[in-house]
Amino acid sequence: TVGLVRAAALVTVVACGAASAALGPAFLLAHGVLVGAGWAYNAGLKRTAASVVPFVVAFGTLPSVVALGGPDPVPAAAWAMATGAVLGVSIHFTNVLPDLEDDARTGVRGLPHRLGRVPSGLVAFGALALG
Repeated sequence: TVGLVRAAALVTVVACGAASAALGPAFLLAHGVLVGAGWAYNAGLKRTAASVVPFVVAFGTLPSVVALGGPDPVPAAAWAMATGAVLGVSIHFTNVLPDLEDDARTGVRGLPHRLGRVPSGLVAFGALALG
């Protein structure tokens, strides 16, 4: 049921927050940004021209999540976060390519859908080459 799924999501986010908090406030913030980006995508951004934004944010934050989880927590270097963000672009466009037609039938019209198959493939390749 919908209620059961909501309850499970709430329990999961609380457990996620508690585990993240154990690694310190900076880790909690970075991990919260990463999880929040995923939730924002699923909550509706995947249906918009801004569908790539959660991938840029999440993959751009991921190096800091790793660096902040270590014994000497520090944010990741800017180059690592930029590389992660560009990789996020490539991942989003690559992941969507096989599903363009199915997504269109269900009303998903993210940025790759709006650009089309060939331009999206070129964006994915270009972002991967840049990263």
